[in-house]
Formats: sequence, structure tokens, C-alpha cells
Amino acid sequence: MESDAVKWIAGFWRRIGALIIDSLILGAFGFLLSLFLKEYFYNLGDSGVLVGLVVGLVYFGLLNSSVCGGQTLGKRAVKIKVVSKSNQLISLPKSLIRYLVFSIPFSLNGVAFGDENSPAWIMYVLSLFVFGGMLSIIYLYIFNRNTRQSLHDLVVGSYVVRCETYYAKPPKVWGVHLLVVGILLFASLMLPLSTESMVENEPFAELLEVKNSLENIDNIISVGVKQGTSTISVMGEETRTVKYISVQAVIANSEVYNVDVARDLALKVVGRYPKAIENDVIQVTLTHGYSIGIWSEWRNHSHTFRTSEFE
Repeated sequence: MESDAVKWIAGFWRRIGALIIDSLILGAFGFLLSLFLKEYFYNLGDSGVLVGLVVGLVYFGLLNSSVCGGQTLGKRAVKIKVVSKSNQLISLPKSLIRYLVFSIPFSLNGVAFGDENSPAWIMYVLSLFVFGGMLSIIYLYIFNRNTRQSLHDLVVGSYVVRCETYYAKPPKVWGVHLLVVGILLFASLMLPLSTESMVENEPFAELLEVKNSLENIDNIISVGVKQGTSTISVMGEETRTVKYISVQAVIANSEVYNVDVARDLALKVVGRYPKAIENDVIQVTLTHGYSIGIWSEWRNHSHTFRTSEFE
């Protein structure tokens, strides 16, 4: 039989349902913004996620606070709200902090920061916030069944509860969950150590130099370069392995189908990394678009060149 505290605290699926509704609402708002500001968004690059971060901060920070009854539109739809341990609505500052703790790890995930000249400590801090934050939030969402508090709730002492039930003193968080979160945060803090050893090894270091040189080209916003192999098997024929260099380039204009732009990038790869000729093909994917976190729009096209063209 469920205790009064368990009945009072909102379950996993209610919270997920509210989050989905809120995400759809913010996505629709992001789409409307893009109708008027699309060209501006194209030029923002990775910093475009800050637009969604600010919009979400206003939406979640304001509505989840005592100013608006502790309910976003999604929470209102599924009849749950954000309160303190004593069943009081939380203040606006606490609500803003709560949202930032939740959103920053997901907003910054995949965003490129700094370069080879940036202080090493920056990568450790980012790894702690991004990977440690994300893993801790997901873990607590799934496994903290007693209080259903995730990392952002624990930081400000908030609970998400059902509106139709009476208050009951919530139980304590199981100590094992806090231990696991500590381990996840520590592991994330140490993650850059393994990255540093990778950078020192070939061909990773050489490919990193290629990436940095390509990003200095006009019209190039960001680039990813990797080397790998792919196995191709066709019925009736022998299985063969293809070695390749893959270049993922986000460009400032919409010429993703321009084969000359792609070939020029492939030539520059060979020029900076002569060992590229040892591969069978160089695949260049040109991408144009933007992401503001709550809405994105991308268009891309892949161009494949045999390395024999550049010998």
C-alpha cells in the first residue's frame, strides 16, 4: 500500500509528460522566432543555444516559482507543481537556479568551447557541469523513487508533487543515490585526462591540426574530422573494407550541394595530412543551419571523393 508521502510526490511519468508538453510549447515558440530571425540565427553558431537557454529560463523560472503558482503549462495539464519541503511554493531566485542546474548540462552538450590555447582547467569544469550534470540528472530521475528529486531539485530543496493529494512529510533521499551522484561527478571531472592522452597520440593529433586549419577558412563555422573503416558486403561478391576520412563542415552559406566547395576542403585535408592518401575515400559533408536549443533547422549533403583524384 502506498504511503501518504509516495502519493503526494509526483511520479516519473507525470513529470515526463509535463516536460514533453512544455518542450512542445517552447519548440513552437522557437519556430515562430525563426520566421523573423532565421538569418540572425544562422550567424550565431554554437552560441545559438543561449537563445533557448534564456527563453527556457524565463518560462520555467517564472512559471515554476511562487509568482505563477509553481506550474508550467505542462505541469498544469497533468496536475503537478513545484513546492518546497514544507509544501510552500518556491521563490523566483530558487526557481531560476533550479532551471539553470537542469538546463545548462543539456544546453552545453555538443557545444565547442575554446581551442588548444585555452587553459586546461576549463575542460575539467565543463566536463563536470556537462557530463557530470547530465548523468546525475538522468540517474536520479530514474532511480530516486523515494523523493523523485533530481539534481536540480536537490540543489534548491524542491519537490514536484500532485495537486490533488494532501501534504505528507517527504522521506529522505537514500544515501546510496548521493554516493552514486558523487561518483558520477568525480568520474566526469577526471574525463579530460583520457582526452589529453588521446590528443598526444597519432593520428588523433594530426587530425586535430587539420580540423583547426579548416576552421580558419572563411565561410567555415565549425569542422569535425575523423578517420575510420567501413565493411561493405554485397551478395555474390567478396566482402571488402573501405578506409575513409570523414569531414563534417558547418558552413555559413547555403551551398551544401556545391561540389567545388567540398573538393576544396578535401584538397586542404590532403595538404595538411598527406597520410590521407592512404585511405580509399574522403567524404565531405557540408551542413548549413542553426540550433537555438528549443528549435533547430539543418540541411546537409555528402560529397565523396576517391583519394586517387588527389595523387
